[in-house]
Amino acid sequence: MKAQDAPEEISMTALEERICAYLQLTVQPTQWRVVQSYCTIAPSFVWASPYIKVFVKLGINYRLIQYLANSQLTPSYLAGGIFANTTITVQEYVQAAPLNYAWKSGDFRSLAGLLKHLQSLQALRRYVSASYNESYRDLLTRSLRCSKAFCQHSYIQDMAYRKEIEDLLEQAECSLSHIQGSGLVPSHGDIHHGNVLVTPTSMYLVDWETFHLSDPLHDLADMLWWMCPATQWEEILTLFQVDLTNPQQRNRFYFQVLTSALQKSLWCAHLQQAFLARRYLTDAHLAARQTPPNEFVPVHPEFPPANEARSYENFVRDHFLL
Repeated sequence: MKAQDAPEEISMTALEERICAYLQLTVQPTQWRVVQSYCTIAPSFVWASPYIKVFVKLGINYRLIQYLANSQLTPSYLAGGIFANTTITVQEYVQAAPLNYAWKSGDFRSLAGLLKHLQSLQALRRYVSASYNESYRDLLTRSLRCSKAFCQHSYIQDMAYRKEIEDLLEQAECSLSHIQGSGLVPSHGDIHHGNVLVTPTSMYLVDWETFHLSDPLHDLADMLWWMCPATQWEEILTLFQVDLTNPQQRNRFYFQVLTSALQKSLWCAHLQQAFLARRYLTDAHLAARQTPPNEFVPVHPEFPPANEARSYENFVRDHFLL
């Protein structure tokens, strides 16, 4: 999926004036001030008036966010459109926290319910510009091809690490012949604790820049592998009617984990984060052997590093969302 063109490069003062004028026009004709900004693919901010706080995001498809909000997958949509050559989306600011690493069973059931609901919304296909072949094998072949290209063009000094990556990529390529079936579904594309907001009564997914069509196991595999102990997988797999004793579903599940782990490892190596690169390489080896992790070790809470978050999301979008 190709994201909308990024906002033109202008000074922050001019950008703030532009957003302020839009909020006065569409939300409340009052004084506004920016109280927080975030570094993601699409620049985003929290703005406040004397009466209300809102979340503002630039350069993302506001119609997609409106549909997702109406479907109760993301916080309420307040306004959106193109204003002074800038695409602006305004949502309700939700007083919530990212999902805690020590989350409870009710939380992962709720998140699984959100993902299942998202997959059922076939009308979301209208917001994906790319023309997709629905075959799982073709989808994973394209993703693997991009992973190989990134590895080949990366400056990796650790030759032993590079050899491990190349061997795993070759192993994955050999296993593609065992992937069968078709039928892509809407996918968030970047499921992790930081993109799940929890309130006492609700749960929302945020940061939809990597939204695309994918294998139904894509988001599910990321959620289970990096967010849930293996002892809790069965309940969620049953909800999605997935049986890992079924060879086809097992092959697709572990292939998703393998390619995702390789992508994360390559990016960490690119950032010279050797410890994290090795951590994700270990995940890739386990997935290649179709073996669940023996113990649950949450993803490092600072991955990707805050100052590299936007670059990482751009990397995922540009290289792996086909």
